[in-house]
Amino acid sequence: MAAPSAHCGSQNQFEVAQGGLAESGASAIAVAAFQVERTGSRVGIPAVEAMAQGLPVALANSTALPEIGGDAGWYFDPVVEDQITATLRNLLDDHDERARRATLGKTIATRYRWDAANDLLVEALTTHGNRER
Repeated sequence: MAAPSAHCGSQNQFEVAQGGLAESGASAIAVAAFQVERTGSRVGIPAVEAMAQGLPVALANSTALPEIGGDAGWYFDPVVEDQITATLRNLLDDHDERARRATLGKTIATRYRWDAANDLLVEALTTHGNRER
């Protein structure tokens, strides 16, 4: 299996790619490539989408990502390339933990469904709209 590679991209981003997965029989782990912005605020929609599909997630330990991923994520400092590589290695090497976190991620992702957000918005608008002025 090829080792994960990490390099700095433009606009303060890291691009991390994992090669050799299909050849090693680990193609069910859909870790092909992803980007993590090192600075700034991110909502974490790609992480939620991955968790909803039962995929493992490796996330920067910055912005809102730890709050979004919770105990389902593997976390790394986005400015320490060796930490990114080690985190991906742990994700790929520990099958039982990867399966446990993937299952947990599916549960966590249900908190971020559009229909749930819509229900909360309608409830808030209804409650606010029924207030006497």
